[in-house]
Amino acid sequence: MKSSKVELIQRGYADEEMIQAAKLKTEAELIKDLNSKLAWERTAAVYALKQPDRFASLYIELLSKEKKLYTRLACSEVLAAGGEECARRLSEWLGMIGHNQHQCIGLTSKKKSYPLPRDLIARIMAKMDGRILPVLFTQAIFSDEKKLSEALDAIGFMVFYHPALATEQQLHQILRLFDVCENEVIHWKAVTALSAYPIPTACRFLEVLSSTGNPRLQPEIQRSLNLLYDKCDD
Repeated sequence: MKSSKVELIQRGYADEEMIQAAKLKTEAELIKDLNSKLAWERTAAVYALKQPDRFASLYIELLSKEKKLYTRLACSEVLAAGGEECARRLSEWLGMIGHNQHQCIGLTSKKKSYPLPRDLIARIMAKMDGRILPVLFTQAIFSDEKKLSEALDAIGFMVFYHPALATEQQLHQILRLFDVCENEVIHWKAVTALSAYPIPTACRFLEVLSSTGNPRLQPEIQRSLNLLYDKCDD
C-alpha cells in the first residue's frame, strides 16, 4: 500500500519545495536544523548544506543516532558524494553504527553480483568515487579488526564494479591478511574480495587455498574462483 505524503514526511521525507526553502536559510540555521525535532527539516538541511568534505562529521554524527529512513538516506547520499577528507572521517566509523555486521561466516551467495556491505558506513564508502580507495587501505585495512572487516567489504565492492582500480599492490595487501590475521571472518571476507581482482596471482592463491585452506571457507573460495575464471575467459 502506497504511503501518503504525511506518512512520508513523518519518516523524514523532504520534497523539492522543502529543500529549496531550506536553501534560503543561513549556514548557521541549517546546521541548527540538523538537530531539529522535525525529521523532514533534518533531511532538508542535509540536502541544502551538502559539502560532504566540510560537514562530514556533522552528517556522520546525525547518522549515528538517526531513526528516520529518509533522513538516513539523505546523509548516506550526501556522504557518498564526498572526497578523500570525507572518506577519512567515514573510515573512523567503520563497524560503529548499527548491529547488522557479520559476526561469523555467512552463507555463500549464489548470485554473480558482489554482496552489498551490511555495515552502513562500509556501504556508503563502497559507493564513493574510486579515488578514495587508497583511504580504505591506509586508514582502515591496517586498523583494528572491526574496521578491517568492514573495509574489506567496501574495497571488494568498489573494485568489483570498477575493475580498472585493481592493482597488484592492493592484492598483496589483502593476501598478507592470511599471514598476519587469524580472524576467520576476515579471511572469509578477504576471499570474497579476491573475486574483484582478475589478476593471475589471485587465482593461484585461491587454487592453493582450495586444497589447503579452512574447510569452512571452501564454498566462498569456489565462488571467487568461478567468478575470476569467468573474467579471465572474457
